[in-house]
Amino acid sequence: MRQILTALLILTCSAACCQARDRKKDEQTLLQLENDWYHSRSVETLERIYAPDFWHIVADGQMFSGRDEIEYLKTHPQAKQDESRRKFEDVKVRFYGDIGIVTGRTVVTDEKGAVVRKTSFTDVFCWRDGRWQAVNGQETAVAKP
Repeated sequence: MRQILTALLILTCSAACCQARDRKKDEQTLLQLENDWYHSRSVETLERIYAPDFWHIVADGQMFSGRDEIEYLKTHPQAKQDESRRKFEDVKVRFYGDIGIVTGRTVVTDEKGAVVRKTSFTDVFCWRDGRWQAVNGQETAVAKP
């Protein structure tokens, strides 16, 4: 009897963990999280998006924990930026089980439309506690032609 109950418990847990996810909805959710992250940069937004174990490698090679970034933002609020000059390019979303990977480029232009900064990025999300959470982000500066 004990073996039967153990087997039922394992089957129930496996079924709950392996339910088919709606990948189109997950893709839309990750794209929305990316937009919120890139355009808001508020403490509340980062706290909602970052997993407790989030790490960020920025374009100059420095590494920061999510906690480091949130604490910095609390004491150094970001100035409002002209969002019309910031955009994404070539964004792609891929899934590997409960891991979502978003890749693409960010482009910032000046008032005349000339590219000021371009970075490639890879952001890794994990499905935890019923929601997508960023666990890692990495940016690489794109060299000017």
